[in-house]
Amino acid sequence: LHNYKEKYPDVTERMTHHVNRVNNYLEQILYYIRADVSDKDYLLKKVSLEEIINQVIVKNKEFLIGRKIKIKKENLGKTVVTDSKWMEFIINHILNNSIKYSKDNPIISFYTMEDDESVILVIEDNGIGIEPSDIDRVFDKSFTGINGRTGRKSTGMGLYLCRKLCKKLGHVISVESSVGEYTKVIISFGKNEFYSDVT
Repeated sequence: LHNYKEKYPDVTERMTHHVNRVNNYLEQILYYIRADVSDKDYLLKKVSLEEIINQVIVKNKEFLIGRKIKIKKENLGKTVVTDSKWMEFIINHILNNSIKYSKDNPIISFYTMEDDESVILVIEDNGIGIEPSDIDRVFDKSFTGINGRTGRKSTGMGLYLCRKLCKKLGHVISVESSVGEYTKVIISFGKNEFYSDVT
């Protein structure tokens, strides 16, 4: 695909899109199995949020460039306690949702906030948003919603898995959205005594 992208840009872009979809679906299957079968398939360590986010961006680089999506990063120099591979999967799925439900002049922003109890990662896009009737059900298993049924194919498993993995890791994930304006996915990483002995 890389060798032919200048000669056949439309074809290679479509093929790259489908390869990425297959890869993401395969990852969903693997993480679904891991989440259900083993409680020991993750390792809690102190990791850099910015490093994880950069890895996800690099993984999706060609697709982001092809869709002319602008990435904004702010205040990401935070260390959190999590499993880096599981968190990479979670952030990758959220980023792919932002890409899937983007509109004109797309921007995806990554930034953090912090209080005494937690570090809060926000992934925000200026896409089509989520209908109010769907917002409380986006983490339900197999729920696709209005957006998932209108030309943007969805399994309804991605956000369900994200919440399930976050729960196992001790994180809290939530969504805020306004139709036609934005969607924010918010992940809170606790700073309590549960993590005090993690290195």
